[in-house]
Amino acid sequence: MAMNHELSTMIQNTKHEIISCDRCGGSIECKANSYTKCQCSKVQLNLNEVQYISENFEGCMCAACLLELQAEYKTKILDDTKIGLKEFSGIWSKDEAEEIEKIITGSCGTIHPDDWK
Repeated sequence: MAMNHELSTMIQNTKHEIISCDRCGGSIECKANSYTKCQCSKVQLNLNEVQYISENFEGCMCAACLLELQAEYKTKILDDTKIGLKEFSGIWSKDEAEEIEKIITGSCGTIHPDDWK
């Protein structure tokens, strides 16, 4: 099977393996033996982000996909952490939590951003 000229030139000019991104399927140059030079190492992921990504994908990914998944994780975490006062406390009854929430919202005024200067 004949290889197209562009791909053939790309392979000849690289010292590393050309693989497909596990998420988008785009071609990436894998530099696993020289990780600090690999494009994926430019995306700084924390441990939770790495775990989130590895639960859904197994292979290497391009930097663009890693950045998108990092943003997806952060959005998901923010959405998942929006809980009510009752869920946060875990020790109050529903009525107690509602009463405390009313007290807090009723007694706290709106803080204008200029008040912090």
